Amino acid sequence: MITIGCLGCGNMGGAILRGLSGLQRGYRLLGVDHHPEHVAACGAEPATPEQMGREADVLLVAVKPYAVAGALHEALAGVPARRRVVLSVAAGVSVASLRALVDEQTAVVRCMPNTPVAVGMGSFALYLGDDRLDDEQRTVIRDMFNALGRTVEIPETQFAAFSALVGCGPAYIFYVIEALAEAGVRMGFRRAEAQEMAAWLCAGSAQLALQPGAHPSILREQVCSPAGSTIEGIAALDAHAVKAALEAAVMAAWNKEKSREN
Repeated sequence: MITIGCLGCGNMGGAILRGLSGLQRGYRLLGVDHHPEHVAACGAEPATPEQMGREADVLLVAVKPYAVAGALHEALAGVPARRRVVLSVAAGVSVASLRALVDEQTAVVRCMPNTPVAVGMGSFALYLGDDRLDDEQRTVIRDMFNALGRTVEIPETQFAAFSALVGCGPAYIFYVIEALAEAGVRMGFRRAEAQEMAAWLCAGSAQLALQPGAHPSILREQVCSPAGSTIEGIAALDAHAVKAALEAAVMAAWNKEKSREN
């Protein structure tokens, strides 16, 4: 039985715990939050930070970046050093910063998730380069997140870029869905209908783009008949520099993320 303790059961920590609680696997889940009802909603047992420090094999830190040091101090101060993993999903908090907050027997992992973890479609970047991690611990972490979506193992230097593209990415997609739904309303669909149509359109198109060998340019061309409606729509997007605007959004987020790394 692997014990996973979560410090902070809000949006991200709660989503990860809910995903894990739905798996038919040997996980014991502990949670602590300023709002006890959040812990219950995650399918976790309520615990104290010190209890987590003593019992958790994986200590998931899902508080705001400014609160990481305080949360770890609460969990680990006065608790004997032991073999465990501290796994942080706090944006911008480096492995070096985390290492300074834990004992020598504790391994540190950085993870960058995104919000679709709430529906089992999360994307996760993992940094598993701490030399205190053993193969068994790496397998536990990989299995946890592979069960909740798709993972990529990257160097820590790429975390800001992953965050800008994939961590922030759901907001860009929701922005597109909102715009498409608004157009649907203008054409006479009820708002709920238009939103469902736009969301399903994005979901189905994403599944096509995930097929082996698929390329967005080729998939787009397959929809664009000569002198047809779709190519006129694409021309309008190009006239408004939509592709450049989306790229600029990612780059702006990347610059912000780089400035936050510590």
